[in-house]
Amino acid sequence: MRSASAMCHPLNSHEPPYELKFLVSEAVTARVIEWAAAHLAPDPHAGASREDGYRVTSLYLDTPRLDVYHRRGSYGRAKYRLRRYDSAPTLFLERKCKVKGRVRKRRTEVRPEELEQLAAADLDPTWPGRWFARRMALRGLVPTCLISYERVARVGAGLAGPLRMTVDRSFLCRPSSTLAVPHLGEGEVLFAGQGVVELKYRVTMPPLFKSLLRELGLTPARASKYRSGIKSCGLGPGVREVGDV
Repeated sequence: MRSASAMCHPLNSHEPPYELKFLVSEAVTARVIEWAAAHLAPDPHAGASREDGYRVTSLYLDTPRLDVYHRRGSYGRAKYRLRRYDSAPTLFLERKCKVKGRVRKRRTEVRPEELEQLAAADLDPTWPGRWFARRMALRGLVPTCLISYERVARVGAGLAGPLRMTVDRSFLCRPSSTLAVPHLGEGEVLFAGQGVVELKYRVTMPPLFKSLLRELGLTPARASKYRSGIKSCGLGPGVREVGDV
């Protein structure tokens, strides 16, 4: 099935969820995963063989001048990437926007052989990924960096809507100049000895997540995988973090 969510404007009729990130030690990462198993259900989209765990590999796009990385003008509003889950036969074209803590994504599922459309001079007007190809051309985006990691995902329900937690670890990255999303067996290590926890919820933080923060003493932290990947791969200089997507 192919799908694309709404555009990434925070005032659309369907309010996007809040996303809160935490950068934690390996020991705390293990405790968060244990807590999640006791309080939340497995992500129904996770691979059946590993219950709630899977490998995520993303190819991030940027301009040759790294305008997205440097957040120059309108380039600071969204990230564009190609994403694959485990060894799935399809992948997703994604745009992710984060405004005042709320996240909205637009994504379309495609087959690997369709990726040649992203560089086609005569773009098929019926192709579902046409919107992504047009954005790439308009903004001058090219493949820049591959990032891969292990993810544990759990879900639940609150009074204000669905809840979701992801715990990411074992990060690898490497530069890339091709429109391919292979599994990474080696590369530069990101967030060494740490994990990235993300909580997603609507309206206000639910009591369940508040209890997690109190129990483990978690404090929100900036943890942009793309920006960290660019630095670790030596593609861009370190700059002061002012937000992340």
